[in-house]
Amino acid sequence: MGKQKNPNPYSETSKCHAIFGFWKSSQVVTRSQLVDHGVELGMDNTVKDGKKDSPLGSMVTVLLSPRHESQTREGADCRGSSSAKGNLYYAEKLNDKKFRLRWREKALDPRPRNGKVVKATAEVVEDAEAETVEA
Repeated sequence: MGKQKNPNPYSETSKCHAIFGFWKSSQVVTRSQLVDHGVELGMDNTVKDGKKDSPLGSMVTVLLSPRHESQTREGADCRGSSSAKGNLYYAEKLNDKKFRLRWREKALDPRPRNGKVVKATAEVVEDAEAETVEA
């Protein structure tokens, strides 16, 4: 048997793997269908006190977050949530409720977990150099 063209990007032991596998086999899904599939698999869909969404609902939101570059608002990252593998795939929004799984023609760089760029000031650089000389 040959290698799959686009294998499931999530770890086989993760809950995301099962939900993404369902999406991959269906191709076009609604958010509700993904949540319902997770419930069928025994995943927790209970909204906890003070939370806006259930753990399962949050995971589905993460999976659906990557978008095509042309569908992304200015300043947003088309790879979606940093927990998503949006460098490999995206969710094409067909209407208010339906999403089609699409694979990127060319994989993007993976999104870093911390997207902040830290700029060193002259004082910090001088302090670091001084500590290096003393050591």
